[in-house]
Amino acid sequence: MTLPPPDLSKNDPKTLLEYLNRGPLAIAIIVGLALLAYSNIFQTTFVFDDFDSIHENETIRWVSPYWQVLTPPYGVAVQNRPVVNVSLAINYALGGLKSNSYQALNLFIHIANALLIYSLIRAVLRHYPPARALRPQAGWLALITAVIWVVHPLNTEGVTAIIQRTESMMAFFVLLMFVAAWKAHFATGHRRSVWTGLAAVCCILGAGCKEAMALAPILLVLFDRTFLYTSWRQLLRDRVWLYAGLVLGWVALAGIVISTGGNRGNAAGFGFGMEWYHYLRTQVIAIWLYLRLMFWPSPLIGDYGYPIENNPWRYWPAGITLGLLGLAGLACWKKASWVAFVTLMFFMILAPSSSIVPLVNQTIAEKRMYFPSLMVVVVVVFGGYWLLQRFGHVARWQRFGKIGAGMVILLVVALLSMQTWLRNRVYVTNLIYWSDNAQKAPFNHRNWVNYAGCLNNVGRREEALVAADKAVQLQPDYHLAHAMRGTILYNLNRNNEALKEFQLTVHLFPWHEKSYHMIGQIAMLNKDYRDAAILFHHTLELKPSYIQVYLDLAWARYYNEEIELAHENLVIYERLAQAAQPSVHNLFTEKWQTKAARATTQAATQPATATSQP
Repeated sequence: MTLPPPDLSKNDPKTLLEYLNRGPLAIAIIVGLALLAYSNIFQTTFVFDDFDSIHENETIRWVSPYWQVLTPPYGVAVQNRPVVNVSLAINYALGGLKSNSYQALNLFIHIANALLIYSLIRAVLRHYPPARALRPQAGWLALITAVIWVVHPLNTEGVTAIIQRTESMMAFFVLLMFVAAWKAHFATGHRRSVWTGLAAVCCILGAGCKEAMALAPILLVLFDRTFLYTSWRQLLRDRVWLYAGLVLGWVALAGIVISTGGNRGNAAGFGFGMEWYHYLRTQVIAIWLYLRLMFWPSPLIGDYGYPIENNPWRYWPAGITLGLLGLAGLACWKKASWVAFVTLMFFMILAPSSSIVPLVNQTIAEKRMYFPSLMVVVVVVFGGYWLLQRFGHVARWQRFGKIGAGMVILLVVALLSMQTWLRNRVYVTNLIYWSDNAQKAPFNHRNWVNYAGCLNNVGRREEALVAADKAVQLQPDYHLAHAMRGTILYNLNRNNEALKEFQLTVHLFPWHEKSYHMIGQIAMLNKDYRDAAILFHHTLELKPSYIQVYLDLAWARYYNEEIELAHENLVIYERLAQAAQPSVHNLFTEKWQTKAARATTQAATQPATATSQP
């Protein structure tokens, strides 16, 4: 049978808790605290995967054909995620490559998620029969949950790191789908059809944000069975059209994945050098790390790299205790079905990225806890309320219980907000970001490579070389470490050493276009213009959108007396860079005229060739 809506009192609010139950004040508190915790987000910049997915992403630039925005580049964070790519294109149209509009949308999505969480939890508490005693406290319990989640520093990567909006956008569509399905249950007539349609649309759009959306329809079925229906037969009879609409999300996701060959640019899946059982035992440790960071969010690290856990004394105990914890949650199905549902939701949302399918570029990533962290907050908030009620009958607790709990909540929210604000300061510059990562995760060679690059960009070349050497020591066959070392040596005018590093880079990874470009630059310095032109041409074969190389190729052909070809490359450079080069045009024209005049003179002074008749 379906559960009827509760009979709620319509009396005017008289106390603060009653005002919170009405909503407007709670919404203002959520928005205000979120804005306070993220007040410095507009001082942050692009970091890490943002560059591949935004700066080098030609599909977001609204150039013809416009439909290419729905086909993100291969091998970057937005691959298979066209809805996220469209959002980036909107940001690019509003502000180009200025980060403010991107950060504003990320923060808006995060706050919207918190408001959806508040709305959904409050509605469930007002309706769910086992929570009948909680109806007077529905508003403030939902508020505490939403506030702790929205200011928690573990979620900063999903908000401040721009391209990680893949996590927040997927969470947004899942939450909105739940809210729409809830509304559809109590609506009648055409309104029910509207809410049902909105839920289906959310499922489809969520599929264009992240592959984990595939589990959303299953989660909604479990949600309905837990909070709205007491029998599976009634559930399936009443919600058949809703669930049929959700199937469209699976169809959309299947089409997206199949269109790109079923993988994520050799970054996820089987057969990419990492065994599934190695990844699984690493995820056991990773999940415990995520849970620890929920209660003690330090240190927070932007790039853990791809460590593999090989110590059985660590992963076996961790795996067994994690399994027992999950089974304990599921065992509550009869007496406290909401605990079982929250447990299932936590593990199911983490499953696509934290189970047996290897994500070879990042075995551990805090961004994956963006949505699952909500389940932890729910358990802590409602578990804490249960303890307060249980011990509230003791006389000495009755006087101080509520006041003490309120003070603890205020302190926790204040500390979490402060930590989030401090964490955002790490994203202000790439130098600060990668310095922080290198200090907290010195075992990750990728951190040292990027830190070296930042030091090199600000002119601290000797320090950069030390950092690059550290990366090479940690991972001698990592091609980007050698490429970075070569770049630093080139800037130190140690060209022979730099050339060896770039040659080693292309030996390790023959598709590294930047190394071919730098080898060509060294050839130009050695006045070997023909080889330089060949290297620049090969660079463009590997990456046709490498704009600077067109100008370098033009100069190489200019010095090699190939004036017509040089002029063609210059025209292409100007068109792609949208920057005219009149002085270079004049120089090329003058060179061409001189060459033409010389050819005319030679033709006029050359004696006629005698011909003889047979």
